[in-house]
Amino acid sequence: MKNYTPSEGETVCFLCDILNHPVIEPEFGSIGRVADLTVDVKENDPPITGLVIRGHHRSQFYLPWTWVSHFSPREVRVRAGARESLCPFEIASAQILLRKTLLDKQIVDTAGAKVVRVNDLLLRQQDSTLVLTKVDVGLRGLLRRIGLHRFVLPTLSWLFGYSLSDVLINWRLVQPVGSADILRLRFSQARL
Repeated sequence: MKNYTPSEGETVCFLCDILNHPVIEPEFGSIGRVADLTVDVKENDPPITGLVIRGHHRSQFYLPWTWVSHFSPREVRVRAGARESLCPFEIASAQILLRKTLLDKQIVDTAGAKVVRVNDLLLRQQDSTLVLTKVDVGLRGLLRRIGLHRFVLPTLSWLFGYSLSDVLINWRLVQPVGSADILRLRFSQARL
């Protein structure tokens, strides 16, 4: 599989590229850092519904995604007045936390055989929101997650002429199950 290349005009990013980056409000500057994202799992392409922001002294606050004016892997910009809209963090029943609920979880096939582990999540901009599109289960995603991709990938290419490929599974083919540590494929491992 080759590396994921977004189509023309499509904006994509990985969850690990957004985590721990500053949330910037025009009037106050940084109001905290991105600790997690919430997503509504009732949809086929689950939309990001909010930010969990880690403030001073490790306190966590929730901000609905509607306050976001611009996002990039380096920062998330919110509209003026967002700081006053921060509320204590509570998760709704139809939502899940991407970092806490999905990262490092095993994906098993319909027969219950372990297949792979979730290393990162691919998010795609759709209109004014971000949606969960794919699950990254490859070594490239793991390197991105631990922050070594900027060093290891160019080194592999320069020394050996080798490029690691993205290994992505479409989110529509994955479903959370009762166990907190397991996701299930909607088909067998042989079809994967």
